[in-house]
Amino acid sequence: MRYLIYAVLAATVWLLLRGMARGRPGPSGQPGSDVALVEDPVCKTHIPKSSAVVVHRSGKNFYFCSERCAAAFRDAH
Repeated sequence: MRYLIYAVLAATVWLLLRGMARGRPGPSGQPGSDVALVEDPVCKTHIPKSSAVVVHRSGKNFYFCSERCAAAFRDAH
């Protein structure tokens, strides 16, 4: 019985630690990531903000995965 209690406690601690690690930012922009991702409004792709093509419209920044998507946005607006 004692081993069963130890196993349940160990599993609980492991799950808690794993859950806390998932909440921290990591390299992909997802939980566990420190890279900010933005969504391209044309093709809906998520890309790192630092490598996005930026278009300024009406005092707002729009971020695109490529110059092609930025051009499509400019043509439509």
